[in-house]
Amino acid sequence: MNDPLVRSIRNHELCKDIDMYFQNGYFTDEDSILRSLAFVFDIHFDYTLKYLKEKQVIQNKINLLEIYFPDNPKVQEVKHIIIEYIEERLKSC
Repeated sequence: MNDPLVRSIRNHELCKDIDMYFQNGYFTDEDSILRSLAFVFDIHFDYTLKYLKEKQVIQNKINLLEIYFPDNPKVQEVKHIIIEYIEERLKSC
């Protein structure tokens, strides 16, 4: 897994500065999944988070990461960070 992308998720940030994330000159499918998961940190409407949770959009993307990287602790870390962030945001609604 691309460490700069995981680091952005740890910091609750969008995955910015695209050029620095390239591995071997291109994004991998895994990079795309990580980048799409990081978008939760830029969602300003609780309704959107509720919708994503109810439709299991985030969980489905996490499931893909678990398929690509079985038994990878970084996947579990990303999963925990994203799910916890959504849960905390939704507590205030």
